[in-house]
Amino acid sequence: MLSIDDKSKPVTGFWEPLISVAFIPDDNLFVSCYHRFQRRQYHFTYSFHKQKPLSETIMTDIADASQRNFPVKSFYSPVTEDCTTFYRQGHCITVNSKKPSESQLEKITDADLGSMYLLFDQALVVRSSSSILFFKKDEETDLWTQYEKFDNMRGQIYFIRGNVRI
Repeated sequence: MLSIDDKSKPVTGFWEPLISVAFIPDDNLFVSCYHRFQRRQYHFTYSFHKQKPLSETIMTDIADASQRNFPVKSFYSPVTEDCTTFYRQGHCITVNSKKPSESQLEKITDADLGSMYLLFDQALVVRSSSSILFFKKDEETDLWTQYEKFDNMRGQIYFIRGNVRI
């Protein structure tokens, strides 16, 4: 469907595939696919019920990434109505879910990103090597900004929505 070659395989030793998906309103999907060697993200919206794309496929180049970069996770925020895909090497691409051609690439950190959660649809908590990082969108610039860092932290992060525990 994307008309890309099959040369881009997941990075050996990591569980994450090179594709991520997030549910958006009306049971539709936001699909983000990454080609490691082209260093390019392909994204589009898709109707699960109609079994067809709802938008054209948009390509975004991530020029300063290495071939070992890959998407960790995509999130939809009903607050901003955006879908954001976060990458291992600190990049993120934010896409307007209603107009997928409107997207913004930014480098939010030089740290490696691991498991993550989008808290309350607005703040990102992410595991990075031996620390935990917290990000949120700056209201003036509309860019992701790190606002807290806990150093020397080991283990995993978990988020339980029912009683709001981290």
